[in-house]
Amino acid sequence: MSNKNTNFYNLIGNLDNVVKLTQDLSSLFNNGFSKIIQKEKDVLDQLAKGFVNSPLRDIVPQGIEKLQKSDFRKDNFTALVLATTSIYGSIHDALYEKAGEFLKKDITFFTHKNDTTFEEHSNEVKTLLDNIQNWLIDIAIRGFSDLDMESIQSFEPVLQTVENHKELQRLGVILRGLSNEIILVRSDTKDKDYSIQVRWMDLWCKAYILTLKKTIPAKGTKIKGNLKLITIQTHIHRNFLTIIFNGILEHKKENIYVEIEKSKFIIDLIPIEEFWFQFKKENQKLFDGLLKSKVITINDGVLQQNGNLVLTDFKLSTETFDLLDIVEKSVNKKSLLISKIQAIDRHPIHFKLPCLMKIEDSKNQSVKIDDKEIPIRFELQPTKKVLKTLLNTKMLMELRFDNGWFFKPLTSIGTANVFLGRISEKITAETPVYSILKERSSKILRDKK
Repeated sequence: MSNKNTNFYNLIGNLDNVVKLTQDLSSLFNNGFSKIIQKEKDVLDQLAKGFVNSPLRDIVPQGIEKLQKSDFRKDNFTALVLATTSIYGSIHDALYEKAGEFLKKDITFFTHKNDTTFEEHSNEVKTLLDNIQNWLIDIAIRGFSDLDMESIQSFEPVLQTVENHKELQRLGVILRGLSNEIILVRSDTKDKDYSIQVRWMDLWCKAYILTLKKTIPAKGTKIKGNLKLITIQTHIHRNFLTIIFNGILEHKKENIYVEIEKSKFIIDLIPIEEFWFQFKKENQKLFDGLLKSKVITINDGVLQQNGNLVLTDFKLSTETFDLLDIVEKSVNKKSLLISKIQAIDRHPIHFKLPCLMKIEDSKNQSVKIDDKEIPIRFELQPTKKVLKTLLNTKMLMELRFDNGWFFKPLTSIGTANVFLGRISEKITAETPVYSILKERSSKILRDKK
């Protein structure tokens, strides 16, 4: 990396270098700050130089210099976390600028009036958060590579307390995810994937910053209008299933790209198709709006800053729309707005840009834009139905970024639209397993008197 100072608030010309810096920084977390070597000190030097002309100039350089000298007080780790959070937010914003350049399109945002605010935690919660900070700092000092099962399990009582605390639920989910991943990888004899280091650093930093102040999410924007659902995405986790409907929201003469997120806890005893079956029953209006291309009329809803649309009062109308027409008129035009995510949550993983692309090469399964060959990652969708012909197919995709650009395919648009996020509805048993377990559980809970 060049020795020239990089201003982390204007990355458009240095995007690749800064992404590489975050990867190098994750190696430092993996090895541990107690075993820091000169190469890792150079990474911290580059990090500090990027903030000499920023609003964090009185905090970051000084804190990083002390960490290099093995001064592991909380204030110095706080400076490091503020730096990494700021960098990731700047990368997030720069990705939209860069994407606009090589796609040759203007990207506009729907900006909410209010942003997230912060306040101090109660003294009781502060004591709990101090313990979490101590645990996180101990991990950073030792390094992820030096952790053992005992060090993770010793934190379990604190973690359970966090998970049972209503205002700390988000922190609890992140900490549980981090500790579970560490345990799973520790028990795996295979070499760790390099990307795991980056993700662990991300989770560590997000957990740490959530211990600093109480986050008060913005209320979002009240919404009335028409919603046209254009695709569905499925995320399958060990403990829950998340379905995301994406659509074009027509609100006050503006077209906004939105998502509706629905989640359901799952257990290993029941096939994933069973939960999908229940999902459809619980969200039938949304599925009909998607699969039958029917307009959803929203009388009352809230658009949150992350682009998630919460529906309170809505109905499925009889009006239909042409999927290709609505995508061509909105996705590839300047009129489509992307919801501007709140500052604290801006991160490269949250960058998403809907694109309508033509698949011209069914073998390479990639899209060439100027001199860039951007892969299409079909494996990210759980669809069991195989697309027989990709050649000359128009595909709705999201341009994403995870240590490199890629397209996530969403919907193949043609004579028969294929929504790649759908799960096969084939159920092997005549009676759904879900219903059987529900009946058994009701008997167990029944009063026998």
